Amino acid sequence: MDLGAGVQSPQMQGLSVQIQTASTTETARTSPAPRRANDRLHFLRTLLTRPTFWAFLGSLLLAAIFGRVTLLHLGGGIMGGRADGYENLWNDYWVRTALFQLHQNPFFSGWIEYPLGTSLRFHTLNPFGALLSLPVAPLVGGIAAMNLKILFALVCCTFFAYLLIRDLTGSPLASFAGAVVYTYANDRMVLHYLTGTENYLMGGAMFPLYGFFLLRAATRARWRGYAAASVATLLALALTDWQYTLFAILFTLLFFVVAAFQRRDPRAIVALLVRLGLVGGVWMAIVGPTLLLPMFAEGRREPWLAFGEWQAPGNSKALIDFVRPGYQNPGYFVLIVMLVGLALFWRRPDLRADRAAVVFWAIVAGSGLILSLGPNVQPRLDHETAIPLPYAVMTRLPLLSISRKPFLFYTSFAMLGIGVLLAFALRTLFPVIARWRVRQALTPGATRLISGVFVSLLLVGTLLPTLRMTREGTFTAPDWPKFYTDVLAQDPESYAILETPLFVRQRGRSDAVYQAFQIVHHKYRFGSSVARDHKADNPDLFIRHATLFRDFFNVTPSIIDSYRPAKTPDFLSTPDYGVVGLPLLNYYHVRYIVLYINALGEGKPDDTDSARDLVMQALGPDARPVYVDAEMEAYRVPDAPPLAAPVFIDTGSIGWWRAEKTPAGMPYRWADTRNGQPAELVLFNLSGETRKARVQFTTYNYKAPRTVSIAIDGHSVEQFALAPNDAREVSLDLDLAPGMHRIALSTPQPPIPVEGSAGRDNRLLSFGVRQVRVQEIGK
Repeated sequence: MDLGAGVQSPQMQGLSVQIQTASTTETARTSPAPRRANDRLHFLRTLLTRPTFWAFLGSLLLAAIFGRVTLLHLGGGIMGGRADGYENLWNDYWVRTALFQLHQNPFFSGWIEYPLGTSLRFHTLNPFGALLSLPVAPLVGGIAAMNLKILFALVCCTFFAYLLIRDLTGSPLASFAGAVVYTYANDRMVLHYLTGTENYLMGGAMFPLYGFFLLRAATRARWRGYAAASVATLLALALTDWQYTLFAILFTLLFFVVAAFQRRDPRAIVALLVRLGLVGGVWMAIVGPTLLLPMFAEGRREPWLAFGEWQAPGNSKALIDFVRPGYQNPGYFVLIVMLVGLALFWRRPDLRADRAAVVFWAIVAGSGLILSLGPNVQPRLDHETAIPLPYAVMTRLPLLSISRKPFLFYTSFAMLGIGVLLAFALRTLFPVIARWRVRQALTPGATRLISGVFVSLLLVGTLLPTLRMTREGTFTAPDWPKFYTDVLAQDPESYAILETPLFVRQRGRSDAVYQAFQIVHHKYRFGSSVARDHKADNPDLFIRHATLFRDFFNVTPSIIDSYRPAKTPDFLSTPDYGVVGLPLLNYYHVRYIVLYINALGEGKPDDTDSARDLVMQALGPDARPVYVDAEMEAYRVPDAPPLAAPVFIDTGSIGWWRAEKTPAGMPYRWADTRNGQPAELVLFNLSGETRKARVQFTTYNYKAPRTVSIAIDGHSVEQFALAPNDAREVSLDLDLAPGMHRIALSTPQPPIPVEGSAGRDNRLLSFGVRQVRVQEIGK
């Protein structure tokens, strides 16, 4: 017997212990790598079994398919450059400049509509989109970052809608189908994608994300985190697009009303109100004093912003859009499947618990469809009836009067509702396929395959019109002018450039493209491309009123002659541009005058010659351009000594009929006060210090008694009554600050027709002015 076989000596035992210890140590050294490999493999296997992962992958794939042209031109041009693309590029530039260079509020810019600047609160600035581009733009460039944001918005539209619909239906395949229909089976994707309106695409993505968080906050036991996410998403929407913020607010109100009606339990209703009220209250506490209240104040102060009412009909859905084939609607396939599926859904008692959700989303879809029709019913867009709709009432509310695109209700409310209803319908139809599978003795895998093929065929048939529309893109290459890249961009000094024409619509270019040039040259400009002000609707725009500058603004000689007559005497001495031109340009730090020859050539034939003549009047007859190419001529503004008499007055560009003469030869003008507009004089002090000045003129009345009010820069300084055919001498002693001042003469009484004109004179007259003069006091 080998006794040693079962018993070891102490030496052997020690050796065994050493070997075992060494083996354990080696195992400890080598085991983490296999464990990490196993962990990664387990994570990968888990990921591949998650429907959410495949939904995100599908969202990426669809964005690549529908945005294929953008991928091929990622850095070569702005998508929608002839529409909103370059405006969005400037938005990103301005937000970065304001926040990180100027350290100021980005909702005001003094770099456009110089020297007064302009508010950007009603402009589609999209600061949230600009913040998203911050880490990307330095890596790929601003243009590629803009295009990537558009593609990313498409991805998020589908994926966020999927998250919402999956929570409602529990069916990943049906939810993805509904999300795809929401994103691509309507004209939002085509129009906003092709025109580069990233704020609408981003709003379309965040709207279902807000619904996802809000519904979880309203229904989950652990709801506070979802409520915080709802507030964050609503804040992001407010910094993206106010119309989609409105949609989110209306969605919240609609959800509360419908849920309260369905629950009927007072305690449940109060609990829901507390949760939703917390979301709305926290959001309002943040945006109220910072954004909303200033917007309310600005809207009341600037009523010209509210022109959505007359634009809304052209941006509404027509009844024919809902029935004709094309990308304007989801199509007949979706409609048939949705109606059949919902009919089967309603007949199944085991799905009774989901009826409340189906009813709510049907109300959401119906509300969106009705509001998208605009203020009045339109069978076709070129045929508006007098039948009023709820949208007309909504736009009379404060701030909502700026809303001008009713069709967005279709692309948000209606399409999200249709996507949810389609998912419920598909989820109901899948068991029908399963029963057919049982009868055919097919495997469960075959059932899933058949369901997937059915959904795929449905989506392919639905999305083909959209796919055809996106086979080409509206790209505009960044054709930066050489003068800006090679001259102005290399000059670190801060000054303004005076461009004409200031507001441009030409082939391949728009106001937004000219504003985007600022990204290159970084100089102040007198024009702008601002939402709701593309055609200089702003009555306070400096360049519309200021002497010399308004001539470059209008260019056309016949318009200039109305306030600066060259061949007839006026009721005040017209400033000589040969005397005041250079000092005026120097005072406002204008270094270059830029004539866009190609854009002037698309106007009236004599506009180019008129612009060059203005340059010669201001800079002198020997002025020559310092830069010339096929697009522009640039003139350097030389320095000049200040005016010996820096205080002077001029005729305003609004509120006057043309100058006339009395039988005795005295020039005068009747005020043109139609529509309540004032008659304006412009007063300058180019000294750089406050000067005392006296403005004098004679006012006289026409036929009817009236009151005349005088205001300077919006502040009332005098008011008096005039009897019929009465006259009054006016003398205003002013402490005149440096710069331009607007003297506005107005009357609350309407003007009246010219007596006894018998159709020969169709003017409406109120009061007139003659013998206008100004002098410095104490000089």
